Amino acid sequence: AGIEVNALRAAHIMLEAELKGIICNGPMRGRLFTYGLLDERVPKSNRLKRDEALAELATRYFTSHGPATLEDFKWWSGLTAADARAGMESVRSAFRSETVGGKEYLFWASKKQKSIPSILFLPAFDEFMVSYKDRSASLESKFLKTTITLNGIFKPIIVVDGKVVGLWKKILKKGAITIAPSFFKGAYRLKKSE
Repeated sequence: AGIEVNALRAAHIMLEAELKGIICNGPMRGRLFTYGLLDERVPKSNRLKRDEALAELATRYFTSHGPATLEDFKWWSGLTAADARAGMESVRSAFRSETVGGKEYLFWASKKQKSIPSILFLPAFDEFMVSYKDRSASLESKFLKTTITLNGIFKPIIVVDGKVVGLWKKILKKGAITIAPSFFKGAYRLKKSE
């Protein structure tokens, strides 16, 4: 169409097409992004009534992110306080709850609990950090500035037994990828059996 796509213009055009629901991201091809038509990649779904949609969103959030608080759900979803509360209350009976430190946490209590690896190397902006307004259960406040920059950039983290204990970065060298961990001083002590 004769539109120049130099500099950032192509990225802005693609972003606009994504926001309008015309295209969506596809799998990476090497270091390049791919795209596809949204209608071809995402199946049509049934439209839910407002209360059904709030319940569905609350169910998905607390199932995949619990234990979490109402404030966490509100933070993650961007819903108003009233909508977040309505969604949570509508599904409360399907979840267990515990009050810790004056805060109520909802979580899924399946008889078949998934075993979670005790050591995780998680990417930047992983749900483990992004999904909660209060991250104090997994990240000591003294490590906050090291883990999350002043402008809100979440770095790749190392998690041991549910606690953030350091950062990692990927180093690309010809023909090899190396992972370079950087542990926080005093964040974790190995047990004798480790």
